[in-house]
Amino acid sequence: MSAAQVTESIRQLIAERSGLVVPERDFQVLRGYVSARMVATACQDGLEYLELISNGTNAGAEFTQLVKLVTVGHTRFFRNPGQLAALRDIVLPALIASRTATGDTLAGSTRAVGDVGARPLRILSAGCSTGEEPYSLAMLLLAEEQKRACPPFEIIATDISPDSLAKARADVLVRRAQVRRERFHRRLHETLLRDR
Repeated sequence: MSAAQVTESIRQLIAERSGLVVPERDFQVLRGYVSARMVATACQDGLEYLELISNGTNAGAEFTQLVKLVTVGHTRFFRNPGQLAALRDIVLPALIASRTATGDTLAGSTRAVGDVGARPLRILSAGCSTGEEPYSLAMLLLAEEQKRACPPFEIIATDISPDSLAKARADVLVRRAQVRRERFHRRLHETLLRDR
């Protein structure tokens, strides 16, 4: 098997096991990642590395290391402004209009779209890395909620990288702690002013 064939087999294995598709234009980049992992694992050639990630005793852990290299991991708040603008200006108004026109609410309920009990809008943020994209969606939807009858919403955020998800979870806890601390200080301040 040639080096190119081994790399192609690894590319296919990544797609089968993880659902990640490494585009052909990134073939050389993948080859570089495979070479780096071969050095790290002391594999003599690509075929040995392919065997390691396919059937080796530590196949799962090594495959995870390779996938970490392949995934983008790039994230920031309001990363794709065009998509967010389309959600705000086109998708959300159309959803609200559709729900209003069809009376689409909770099953058997007569609650309107803006009611707390209305069926929530569910958004999947796939490949969210450490969470900035879903937080951007939440900020956008909360801002829109103040302007119009916006349905309640849920955002489900996923990523293939265990490290990114762990960081996102930790950041969520930090953000929750900050919000709770701000609420506590605000209540304390209001109580002190009231008791004067």
